[in-house]
Amino acid sequence: MGGDLFLISVVLLPVISARLVAGKLHTLHLGGLLGFAGIAFLLMLLLFNDVFPFAGGGDDEGYFDASHRSFTSLGDWFDMAQYADAAQAGYPLLLSWVNQFSEDSLFHCKALNIFFMLEIAVVWFAIGMLIGGKQLAFIHAYGILLATPLWYYWVFLLKDMAITFLESIFLLGLILFVSGEHRFRGYALIAVSTLAVIPFRSMLAGLNVALLVACTFLHGGWRTSGASFGTRLTLVASLVVGLWLFLSQPGVMQTLGVKGEDRSLTEEGFVAQLERAERERQSFAYSPLIFPVLYLVGETNALNPENWGQFDLEQLRPLSMVPWIFLGLPFFLAGVAMMLRRTRAWKVFASGLRHNDDRGAGADLGQVQTSSLLVLLAFIVAYAVIGWLTGTTVRWTLPAIPPMVGIAGFAWANMNRHARIRLLMAFDLYFLALFLIYYLVLK
Repeated sequence: MGGDLFLISVVLLPVISARLVAGKLHTLHLGGLLGFAGIAFLLMLLLFNDVFPFAGGGDDEGYFDASHRSFTSLGDWFDMAQYADAAQAGYPLLLSWVNQFSEDSLFHCKALNIFFMLEIAVVWFAIGMLIGGKQLAFIHAYGILLATPLWYYWVFLLKDMAITFLESIFLLGLILFVSGEHRFRGYALIAVSTLAVIPFRSMLAGLNVALLVACTFLHGGWRTSGASFGTRLTLVASLVVGLWLFLSQPGVMQTLGVKGEDRSLTEEGFVAQLERAERERQSFAYSPLIFPVLYLVGETNALNPENWGQFDLEQLRPLSMVPWIFLGLPFFLAGVAMMLRRTRAWKVFASGLRHNDDRGAGADLGQVQTSSLLVLLAFIVAYAVIGWLTGTTVRWTLPAIPPMVGIAGFAWANMNRHARIRLLMAFDLYFLALFLIYYLVLK
C-alpha cells in the first residue's frame, strides 16, 4: 500500500507543482502533460528495470544497498552519519526515505528519479515563462521531457537526476536575481539550491557561487541603476560570506554527509579534487579541438559502425544521446548564433513578447530575455570548464543538458516550419557524413 501511494505521489506532486508555475490558465495543459509523461515513464521503467536492473560498475548498486535501512526515530530521517561508506550521503538518505514505503524495491527507488525528471520540466516551464512567455514555457517543458540524455539517469539508480534538478532550481533563481524579476525570491532559490547540492556533489556549491558573482558583475553595467546594483551586490556578498561562515564551522561538512579532503569546500579541497581529476582524466581532455565536440554530443559510441546492431548495457547511454545529437544540437547551435549575432529573429521575438506576453512586463522584456539567455550560456560554459577539469563529458556535465535544451527551444520558437526542416537536413547530413568518414576512412 505504501509503495502504491509513493508511485502515485511521483506523478501527482509534479502535477500539483504545475499549478504553482502555470497559473489557472495553463494548469490543465501542463498538468496533463506531466501526468501522461509520468505514467509513460513509469511503464517504461517497469520494462527496463527487469532487463537492466543495474548499470554495471557504477554507483547504483552501492546506493541501493545503502538504502536498506529502517528508521526508528525522527532523527534517523535526517542523520547522514549513518552512511559511513558513502563519500556524499545525500542520495543514499533520499533512497532510504523511499525504502520506508517500498520495502527494498529497486523499481520504487528508481521512480524517485522520474519524480525529479518531471519536476525539472516544471522548473524549466517557469524559466520559459520568464524568458519568452507561455510559448517558450511549453517548448521548454516538452523539450525537457523528450530530452533522452536525461532518461538514462532514471533507468538506473544514479544521483545525477537529483543534482540536475537542484542546479535547474539554481538557474531559475539566478535568472530571477540577475534580471531583476522577483530578486529576493531568486536570492532564496539560489541559497537553498546551493546548500542542498552539497550533500550530493559538494564542489558544485563553489561553481554556483562563482556563477552568481560572475553574472552579477557582468550584468552590472546593463542599464542598471547604482542603487539597484548596490542592492544586488550586497545580497551576493551576504550569501557568499554566510555560506563561508556556516560551512567553515567544525563538523558541518560531516553533518551534511560530506567526507574526504577532496570534497571539502576549502582551498585544500579544491586542489585535492583537481589533482584527483588529473589522475583520472581521459585522453580526450587534453585536446582543445576534440573536447568541445564531445562536450556537445556527450558520447559517440552509438555512431561507430562497429557497434551498430548491438543493444546491450554499454550502449544504452550512447544511444540516449543520438536523438539529442540529430534533433536537439542543431537548434542549440542555431540559438547560440542568434544570441551572439543578435539576429533579426531575436528582435522580432522580443518585439512579439511586448505585445503578447502573459505577464505584461512591458518594454523591459527584451532586456530580461537578453540577460536570461546569457545566464544560460554562462552556465553551459561553466560546466564545460568542469568537464575539462574532470576529464568527462557524461555524468558531471549532465546539468548542462537542460539549459542547452532551453537555448534550443529559443531557436525553435524563432523559426518557421520550413526553416526548422532546412536546418535539420543540412546539419544532420553534414554531421553524419563527417562521422562516417572518420570511422570508415580515417580510424
